[in-house]
Amino acid sequence: LNYQPVSIAELIGKKGKNQLSMRVVPLEDQTEYAVEDADITLQLKEHFINELENGNVTKLFNEIELPLVSVLAAMEIEGINLNTGFLKELSVHLTEDINRLEKNIFEQAGEEFNIASPKQLGIVLFENMKLVDGGMIFVDIVVANVWMAILLISIGKKDAINKWLKADTSAIEELKEKVISFTQKIKKNPTLTDYMIILAIAFGTVGFGHFAAGYLAAFFNEVVAGINSEIAKNIFTFLGSQFFWLVSISTIIAILLSHTKAKNYEGAGASKIGSIFIYMLVATIGMKMDALSIFENPGLFLIGIVWMLIHITVLLVVGKLIKAPFFFVAVGSQANVGGAASAPIVASAFHPALAPVGVLLAVLGYALGTYAAWFCTVLMQAAAGGL
Repeated sequence: LNYQPVSIAELIGKKGKNQLSMRVVPLEDQTEYAVEDADITLQLKEHFINELENGNVTKLFNEIELPLVSVLAAMEIEGINLNTGFLKELSVHLTEDINRLEKNIFEQAGEEFNIASPKQLGIVLFENMKLVDGGMIFVDIVVANVWMAILLISIGKKDAINKWLKADTSAIEELKEKVISFTQKIKKNPTLTDYMIILAIAFGTVGFGHFAAGYLAAFFNEVVAGINSEIAKNIFTFLGSQFFWLVSISTIIAILLSHTKAKNYEGAGASKIGSIFIYMLVATIGMKMDALSIFENPGLFLIGIVWMLIHITVLLVVGKLIKAPFFFVAVGSQANVGGAASAPIVASAFHPALAPVGVLLAVLGYALGTYAAWFCTVLMQAAAGGL
């Protein structure tokens, strides 16, 4: 209706101990409020009647939706009967099954650990039991980094890609210009003291991040393990990841420092030094792969290519639909596929000072990825049940 009615808070104030009673509101104000309320309700009725008729759902509304209201109200008032005896018995059986499965898992793993912790589970499966060989790691690294190389090459044609996406890049360009202007103002020839301070801030931040992440991950592992609902437990398992807290804490500290005089070290090349460490991180990840192991199972390459093609297809379709700038498409892709290592590299290729945006998107993708993985698991379970 494009109309803002009088709020109840304007008459008696916001909810809380200081909220007044309608009895102290002048009768004229009460009358105007009530009449306006009734008038708005009548106007909304006329509006939605037209909406129902235009959607050809008036019969559905009158014959099914409205009669169902009284049924639902009656159900809510009366409640439902529960077979508490059966539920208690079922709970006992489920607990016995869970304990039996945990015992089997611990026997096969050769040690006891927190099954709800992705970090501990990853160490047991991939490092101790070697269930994923170097071939899969090789495919993961090579396929993902080939796609990152394609993105980096495509940045040279970002104007044409943005035109195809019909994206508005004014906000990104404005941010980039501000960063360039700021960098030019504080630019200086770095001294040894500048480099020592930059490295001290970097290592000090990461060191504190490791220290705090260890405590937070352990704390949330216990919290998540105490959650009764398996669905809720799976959703919040990322809180038990030490890497998640390390990146989050380091990023928060960096954002806080950006509001202090420490930001002036950008003029001494702080972002460039940070980029060097990011490339070192990517290199150490690549060192974990065994290139020869791929020949033992060439089909893994096909799996990796199909996986990446699905990612690229969804990425481009969604980017086209929402008219997203290529910067967010490219960095968002690496935040999803590569994480905190490769997303800043792609972001810095647009402009070195945009690397922190890549870190933030990677952290967000890391958290949301847990939910997406759980949803994919539900879909696969549904598909397996239908076969």
